[in-house]
Amino acid sequence: MEALSVEQIKLQYPDEWVLVGNPEMRKDNFVGAVIQKMLSGVVIYHSKDKREIAYKIKELREGFLKVACVFTGDMPKNRKFWL
Repeated sequence: MEALSVEQIKLQYPDEWVLVGNPEMRKDNFVGAVIQKMLSGVVIYHSKDKREIAYKIKELREGFLKVACVFTGDMPKNRKFWL
């Protein structure tokens, strides 16, 4: 499988949840969303439904040291974040 840049991932999978294997992340101390820190990675799986990825993540992540789940669209304004 080929690693794609974040821009390529966003173009190929618009407004979807994407499970990315072995993500290459920025090395600086940038604080922000994971997709803003990520430079590239291997697309393992994608879905409009985040729960679908959550149910399959254990089997999908095999063979990868790290994985990241990112949303390629804009987050809804009414989304609540737990701190």
